[in-house]
Amino acid sequence: MAFTAGPDLQGVVDDYECYGGIYYVRHWEMYYAIGRWTYHRWVKPGWVTHDVYCSPWNIACLAFFGCGSPGSSDTWSYDEWMVGYKDVGLEFEGSPC
Repeated sequence: MAFTAGPDLQGVVDDYECYGGIYYVRHWEMYYAIGRWTYHRWVKPGWVTHDVYCSPWNIACLAFFGCGSPGSSDTWSYDEWMVGYKDVGLEFEGSPC
């Protein structure tokens, strides 16, 4: 995975938490980013045929008899919008919960 944009700080988010009957405020930095996931694999013709025509409910695909030749390498990618949070501290709030 590689970032193609960001991560960019969008702001701070607060979350109230109760510990021992007392409220605390946890502060989180929120970040946005776009990441590109890239996969690499070795491919054979039979694998591609199996993946195209067989679903998890097709019992006939249990009788898959081979991979075929020749094989080749394959690479594919997709981009994904991502949100991430960084814990930046816990603050005593004081009210009973």
